[in-house]
Amino acid sequence: QGFYMSSSRVEEIHSDSSDTEQVCASASPPVSTEHFPESDHDEGVATVTVDPIRCEKLKLEGNRKFVAGDVDGALKLYEEAVVYARKRPLPPRVIPPASSATSQDTPNPESACASQPQPQESHEESADYVLTSQVFCNAAACLMRMSKYSDAEQHLTESLRHQPLYEKALLRRADCYYALEKWSSAYADWDTAATKLGVQLDRDTAAKRDVAKQKTELGNMFLGKFGLSTDNFKFDKDPATGNYSMRFER
Repeated sequence: QGFYMSSSRVEEIHSDSSDTEQVCASASPPVSTEHFPESDHDEGVATVTVDPIRCEKLKLEGNRKFVAGDVDGALKLYEEAVVYARKRPLPPRVIPPASSATSQDTPNPESACASQPQPQESHEESADYVLTSQVFCNAAACLMRMSKYSDAEQHLTESLRHQPLYEKALLRRADCYYALEKWSSAYADWDTAATKLGVQLDRDTAAKRDVAKQKTELGNMFLGKFGLSTDNFKFDKDPATGNYSMRFER
């Protein structure tokens, strides 16, 4: 069982046996070319060069800069490493059936096939995304040092998409959610880490988890009746007066 301290400490980004997976050229080709959609709404296809050897090298250089205190330099190297990392394809989009009377009376076999999720390619099952998850997670650690919690949250979500239940990414994302006052999301990540991964949270983190749980339960007790949650409300502190103002966010 791991013992979790602060998610942004330098030693957590060191190259150790858990975070630095050496890339073996015999296990997978050093360089390959894959095709991925340019965006979720773009039918165009972009050619991406996957180079795990270069990705690993950039990650290690980023680790050294981070430990030396050069957070900006480390972030640039991690972001460059992401470019060469293997990306997990996004799930296929589901095309909803046409609602017109004509389409209901005369089903289109092609539309029916398109609306069904298509199976992933066989190579997807054996693809290794550990390195990809690590560079996203390390980049997020830099962003957290810069207090860019929203950007860090997005990187950590990508990290977990490539390696579900990755302990460091889960704990760091919980810290981001807490900083962003997304109480229910923060509690969910900490609870998952403790119950599914057996992580022993330190006193401070356990206290934050309890606060997130209390705020979630109290807020949702009232907001649930209106289809809302505590994550919809944000508190902004006025640096001049120290007072807080509340705003609503969908």
